[in-house]
Amino acid sequence: ATGGGAGGMEQAIQQFLMSSGMGGSGTAGVPTQQRAANEMAVEQMRQMQATSITNIVSQGQLILDSLEEEDRKKLFEFLPKGQQDAKGFEAAINSPQLQQGASRLTRVLNSAQYGNLVTSFGLRNTGEMGSKAFIDAIKAKFGKKAEEKSSDSKKDEESKMETE
Repeated sequence: ATGGGAGGMEQAIQQFLMSSGMGGSGTAGVPTQQRAANEMAVEQMRQMQATSITNIVSQGQLILDSLEEEDRKKLFEFLPKGQQDAKGFEAAINSPQLQQGASRLTRVLNSAQYGNLVTSFGLRNTGEMGSKAFIDAIKAKFGKKAEEKSSDSKKDEESKMETE
C-alpha cells in the first residue's frame, strides 16, 4: 500500500520547489541558505516516511522473530480467540483496518497535531515530531519502568535466595 509513496511525495516536493524557483537544478538565483533549507525539508520528509508506523507494522514476521517465546505468548493474548498464534498475528498485521489505522496515525504524527496527540497519551513532547519521535517518547516513558520492574524482580529473587 505504500509502494512508491515516498518517491511520489519527494517528487511532488521537488516539483513544487522547482516551480517556485527554490529547488532542483534551476536554483541559480536562489540564495544558498534557501536552497539548504529546501534540501533539509526534503530530507526531513524522507526520514518521516522511512519511519512511518505503516512501514513498521508491515514487518510482522520480523517483529515475531525478534521476540522471546514468553513475549510472543503475551502478544498473542491480544488477538481474538482462535487466532492467538503466529498465523493470526500475521493476518492481523496485514489487515486493511490495521494498515489504514497505521497510515492515519503516521499522518497525524507528521502534522501539527503531533503535540496534542503525545500529550493526550501522557508522553513528553520534545518539540520533534514524526513516528520516530513518538516511538522514542513511548520508550522514554515505558522503557525505564520495564527495566526497573525487571531489576526489582531480580533483587527480590536474590533476597529470597539469600534467606533460604
